[in-house]
Amino acid sequence: DPSIWGTLAVLGMAISYGTSVLLNRRVFSEFKTLHPLTNLFHQLVSGLIASLLISFIFEGFPNPQEWGSFKTILIAELYLGCISTGVAFLLFYKLIKVWGSVRAATVTYVVPAVALGFDLLINSNVPGVHEFVG
Repeated sequence: DPSIWGTLAVLGMAISYGTSVLLNRRVFSEFKTLHPLTNLFHQLVSGLIASLLISFIFEGFPNPQEWGSFKTILIAELYLGCISTGVAFLLFYKLIKVWGSVRAATVTYVVPAVALGFDLLINSNVPGVHEFVG
């Protein structure tokens, strides 16, 4: 059943979020001089390497002729990596420092609701029972 892979991916994401919050709290409390940008850089680069390895293992190396415009891809990657993810992580680190790890982790509960809302607004997809239960 293909839907089991999506379910396992979401479960893995939830476990990763919980682990990340606890590890970041520990890093920020033990290494007071560590700059948040250094921590962010290390996490994003290791995530990039892991994502590339997993995608190459399961999907093989992509054909460069199917990539489209390199400039468009580069701009999209820089925006998603630096602006969206980078700024979100910095704000999340600030929440961990100010609120603590448990309260900061509660903001992750907003993400699925916002995603369902945008899916409804943009794609007119009405959430089903499984989405609401999730």
